[in-house]
Amino acid sequence: MDAELQFEIKTAVEYGIEFNTNEVIQTIKEKSAWLFTSVNAVKSIYPILVKYQNKFEQKIYCVGKQSMNLLTELGYYSVRMYENEKDLKETFNWNEAQRLTYFCNNNSNNIIPKPTGKDQITVKFVQVYKTTLLKPIVENNHFNYVLYFSPLGVKSILTKNQHLISVPAICSGPTTLKALKGFGVKKCIVPDSPKLKSMVEYILNHR
Repeated sequence: MDAELQFEIKTAVEYGIEFNTNEVIQTIKEKSAWLFTSVNAVKSIYPILVKYQNKFEQKIYCVGKQSMNLLTELGYYSVRMYENEKDLKETFNWNEAQRLTYFCNNNSNNIIPKPTGKDQITVKFVQVYKTTLLKPIVENNHFNYVLYFSPLGVKSILTKNQHLISVPAICSGPTTLKALKGFGVKKCIVPDSPKLKSMVEYILNHR
């Protein structure tokens, strides 16, 4: 009988609600499209989004099915979803003349392209939650795989654990993959789905 899988869980990133209520309320009254690249941003200002009056007309761009599902449940229907941040960067029309409000965290400035000066779009950054890199210490590298769920998680773990660079990595998508390669991780696997289930299934099928 195959031995059961054993996991060592390390919390790499801590999320906390942090925003200026008046700024958010004033912002959503302005005529602009909205951008969410994390479901945490949607959850953070959930009570405000529930009360918004023009849900049907509001144009929204989001990353990920979780964000899409939550926005739809709230009654927003003019929502375009991108599978991941890489897809957003490459397929979003950054030259379209429009105002865009990006509800983000304190570590989100590198997700969207920097303005070139020629772009017609204007982007307003509104922080609605905070991420803290915990940078936990991992005592050994006796692992067959390390699972990473976000670029911030990669940065948090590998900043203090250089020995894990040699361990095969299973990651949740292309942006996490890019972060891993930036740290010099040589063997990276991207499962069919970014969910934990797909990651575990990969391990079970390749041991």
